[in-house]
Amino acid sequence: MHAWVAMLRRPWFFLLAASTLAMGIATLSAALTLVDALLWRSLPFVDSDRVVLYGARYRDDPTPIASPRYVAAMGDLPQMASRGATRLPRAMNVVCTDRRWLLQGQGVDAGFLTTLGVVPHRGRNLTHEYGAMVSYAFWRQRLGGRDDVLGHVLTVEGHRLPIIGVLPKGYRFLTDVDVVVPLGIAGADDDTAENLIPAARLAPGVDPRAVSAMVAAYARERAGRPGIDTGSGADFGATPLDHALTWQARPPLLGMLGAALVVLAIAGINLSNLMLGRGLARSRDTAVRVALGAHALTPWSIAVAIGLLAAAFGVPLGDLVVDMFRDVVPDAWRSTSLPIDSSATVRWLTGGADAVIVVLSATSASVHDRIDDLLRERVAVAGSHRPGRMARGARSTMVLVQAAMASALLVFGVAALAHSTRLEKIAPGFDPKGAFFAPLQPDVASYPGSTDVSDLFDALRQGAMSASGEEPMGFTNLLPLGDGLVMPFLDTAGHRHFVRYAVMTPGAAEAMGLKRLAGRGLGAGDHAGAPPVAWVNRAFEHLMGGGLGDVARSDSRLAVMPPLQIVGVVADTRVPGPDERAVATIFVPLAQVDATVFAFIRRIMPMYAVWRHPVGAPDTAFERRLRTVAPDLAAGDTRQLGDMARAVTAAARRNAALLCTLSLAALFLAGVGQYSSQSVDMAGRRREIALQVALGARGTDLAQGVVARYLFVACVGALAGVSVVMLAQPYLRVADIDTSVVSLALFVFLAASLAAAAPSAWRAVTMEPLAALRGG
Repeated sequence: MHAWVAMLRRPWFFLLAASTLAMGIATLSAALTLVDALLWRSLPFVDSDRVVLYGARYRDDPTPIASPRYVAAMGDLPQMASRGATRLPRAMNVVCTDRRWLLQGQGVDAGFLTTLGVVPHRGRNLTHEYGAMVSYAFWRQRLGGRDDVLGHVLTVEGHRLPIIGVLPKGYRFLTDVDVVVPLGIAGADDDTAENLIPAARLAPGVDPRAVSAMVAAYARERAGRPGIDTGSGADFGATPLDHALTWQARPPLLGMLGAALVVLAIAGINLSNLMLGRGLARSRDTAVRVALGAHALTPWSIAVAIGLLAAAFGVPLGDLVVDMFRDVVPDAWRSTSLPIDSSATVRWLTGGADAVIVVLSATSASVHDRIDDLLRERVAVAGSHRPGRMARGARSTMVLVQAAMASALLVFGVAALAHSTRLEKIAPGFDPKGAFFAPLQPDVASYPGSTDVSDLFDALRQGAMSASGEEPMGFTNLLPLGDGLVMPFLDTAGHRHFVRYAVMTPGAAEAMGLKRLAGRGLGAGDHAGAPPVAWVNRAFEHLMGGGLGDVARSDSRLAVMPPLQIVGVVADTRVPGPDERAVATIFVPLAQVDATVFAFIRRIMPMYAVWRHPVGAPDTAFERRLRTVAPDLAAGDTRQLGDMARAVTAAARRNAALLCTLSLAALFLAGVGQYSSQSVDMAGRRREIALQVALGARGTDLAQGVVARYLFVACVGALAGVSVVMLAQPYLRVADIDTSVVSLALFVFLAASLAAAAPSAWRAVTMEPLAALRGG
């Protein structure tokens, strides 16, 4: 009770102290929430530590892949209790009575779900029988959570499948899934392309490393044999499931947790200094009250009050930080589809950390209830003997370290903000204004060949263009921004390069706003019987050495493709993002694409309808035409290409927001550290300063004497932090760190440091010498 009364009497001290600890609590709570949700949370599979993925691993990606023939030829190893395989989820048409959607569907073989350890929420796993399983979210949100869902029929890719089970809540395999179907429905499985992800459940006690070695040995034995494609430059082995699902998230999240613990420790040290400064400033009053037998407000009661306030504000603030960044957490970091929310574990750990800081702060700042202890404490703080000098040196060191950390983070924050601003100004290489797109996936059952798909697209294009006033419209598998298929082509010297391979119908280039720099367009005359032609972009010209009028030669093993005459050149678009170099791309008319190649494309990615329409005007022509021409097909959500262009820079904006938030938090803590250290020193020098005032010392001299030491230390720390960043820049690979960024960061830090020094300087200038001398 006495602590709360004191809080009302001196609210500013308690507000500053609670804010300091709340900053550390909020940082820890946010980091723990992310780590708990993305790393510590149990996978929705039974004994997931016994499950491995095996096959070929490429480019430092531990997720193995393999061809269907390779998986079949390898068979069962003695160490495997069971095995199965799946393909990455892709867009599938799903029809339920009169409703239809384009959803994410995953094809699995008979053993995959059992091997993975899936326990259905309802029904049974998909094994050898003919049927489908739906996700928990699909069942709840689209099917109303109905109890009689089992046996209900879905039409998936033209196949009528009874629902035999509901996947467990949180089920996810590398990406979110709406429906799970037999592998045959997801595409043919008799090819040698590496499009499967094999999984195995190991027998009890088997070491995954032993299985990995056996898989690698098998690959070496089979390398070069006909009928089994073992890839080129692949690292064969087995990867534990947990590692495959969390390898991208683990390093940054653990680094974030470590940084949060450092921030919490700094907040605790600053809190101790604040409490010590307050105790010393009131030490004579406290000594008198103790001598007269009155109650003295102990640091323990103060620390407990501050700790409760810090927890009350810090935990909700941490939740707010998580809310701010929840939508920009990379999809590859998620191992389950459960929401990122704070759990009871996070609350207990955060509360425990708060209690530890309170205990340590109260212990280190404790003012003993004996008068001689109080007086000795004041002498020690004043630095008149060795313990005092050591304590002062320790405070200076903490100010130095905090200043270095804050200045370094400020440089990173300002650089990230500058980088994000610069990327926003880079032209995307196409005209996104008024351009719309929607994913579309014609099912193989209804549209088995590329000719059938071309006829469908022609009917949709003609009808939609007539309804929308002849605005350009077309279809493609590659949008100007985003991921796409790569295929090998030979340059003019015969060297093999992988380039992006785009197929498109007439009107697609115009609808996407691609800028043709030379040559002619791709039109209706480029049909299946016409000479094979292609467009390329500038990056293709630079990489392959050929251009307009030359021939592009494929080196694909999927099919024998004829040479393509280059009839047009288009401007580069920043496919991976505006801060990356353009990717070599070749564009081929859909009507001229090899049937085998198109069958492979449609198995792994959707097609996109693209059209132009005045922004702000209602546009339903494509949807109406789709319902008329293909009532069993569903299109995905319609989006603007402009939104996609902005989404490409989302990572840069996320990094800028995160680093700016961290740098401001570090700057606040550094300012509090400087202020609290000055307060402790000033409390020990009150008599000295009072005597100087009484003897007529100038205010500027007093202010300089009070703040000079720690202001100097803070500036040295800032320069040290900036120097470390500049020296480490070649290894950190952080863009946009230049003189202007460093200058702005130092200016912001200097302003904050001066603001932290101002209260102590003001108290020194306005000190009443008689009251100070009388108060001790």
